[in-house]
Formats: sequence, structure tokens, C-alpha cells
Amino acid sequence: MISCTDDSPFKNFKGPGSPFPLDGSRYKVSDVKFLAPCDPSKYVGVGLNFHKTAEKMNMAIPKVPIIFLKPTTSVIGPNDKIVLPNVSSKIIHEGELAMVIGKEAKDVPEERAREYLLGFTCTNDVSDLSAFEEDRGNPTRTKGRDTFGPLGPWIETEVDPDDLKIEVYVNGELRQYGSTSDFIFGINKIISFLSSVMTLLPGDIIATGTPPGSDQIKPGDVVEVKVDKIGTLKNSVISTN
Repeated sequence: MISCTDDSPFKNFKGPGSPFPLDGSRYKVSDVKFLAPCDPSKYVGVGLNFHKTAEKMNMAIPKVPIIFLKPTTSVIGPNDKIVLPNVSSKIIHEGELAMVIGKEAKDVPEERAREYLLGFTCTNDVSDLSAFEEDRGNPTRTKGRDTFGPLGPWIETEVDPDDLKIEVYVNGELRQYGSTSDFIFGINKIISFLSSVMTLLPGDIIATGTPPGSDQIKPGDVVEVKVDKIGTLKNSVISTN
């Protein structure tokens, strides 16, 4: 897990395309355990950011990004377990493209937004719909449980995010499908808007919204979030029971 206090890419980030120092070490993938690719000070989510999702839910297009926060204790890495609470709840998967902030960002104009991006990764904004209904739409308990913020498998620094395919598979069955070309608010708008609300710090995560098809997950399921040109985030589901 990378933080901005380590000898990490965040210390050396000078903007998109800037080189990172390497020590030449090589390891077999089978010999290492992938952790969450960063240690964010905050995980910011953007809700209702696909036109097709809004259409399916019969909801009006928002005028500004709808945002929420997950605590850092929700973050887990590839192949870690999503732990469902010991309650009768409807827990759903929400596969998304996630942005990783590279340097401190405050009041950033849209035309300069990508100067502050280290890169992109996959995330699963796991959500408890039962809690959402009980709390009358307050997302804190819905989104904030431990393990409800899987990230990974790594940070891709060289990809055009404007037309990336997003897929979610549960036990090998395709559940969600969409493209970032269907975003209501694009990458630049999201970064600019968020940086006007709060200071974004190196390693912060911004989940950009989920396409239609979010559905329930249960103990024993294996969830895979695949983002074109980035990779696959795979997590199994267990229960506290």
C-alpha cells in the first residue's frame, strides 16, 4: 500500500507522463501479494454519474456531481474479502473507474484537472441498500462499512479515460456493463468540482460512478470488476456469521 510519506510515486509526481525512479527489482506475480495500490486520506464517491443509470432509475440528471465519502477503513486490496454484516441486508456491487490524485489539489480549473492525476484503478463501491432505505438516503452507513471499498489491482498512469469499458462479473456471470463515454460529469469536471469543496491530497481516491446492473452479492460469491486497459479487481464475499 502506497502513501505519500513513503518513497513512493507521490513524492516524485510532476504531472502526467513524469518518470518514476525504479530500482530494477523484478518479482513473479505468483510470489507477491497485491495490496490496495494507495493509502488515501479519503475515498470520495460520485453518485448517479451515468446517463443510462439515471434513465433506468427514472431520476433527473443532476446539475452538479452528487458526492459522498467512504472512510479509509473501508479500503481493501485485490483478493481481500468483502465481509458482509451479520444482519439481514441487501448488499450490492457497484463496479467503477477510480481516479488516484497525484498532488495536492485545491480550486483546480477544469482545463488543468489532469495535471493533478497520478492515474486510474478499479474499485467496487459496495453498498448496503437496506441501510440506505432505513436512513432515508443518508449514505454513511450504506457505503462506509469495513471492506466496502475494494481497490486495485494497480494504478495505470497511461490510459485515456474518456471511453473505457466497465464490466462486473459475479461468479463468472456478467452483471454490469457500461462505458465512461456515458458519464454525466467527465473527469475534469469532477476533479474541479471536488477541489472546490475540499482539498484533494496525494493518494486520494475518487470513484466516478457505476453503470446500470448493480445487484445483490452473497457469501460465497466472487466479484470481478474489469476496466478496459487497466485490469481486473477480484474479491470474494464472506459473512460475519
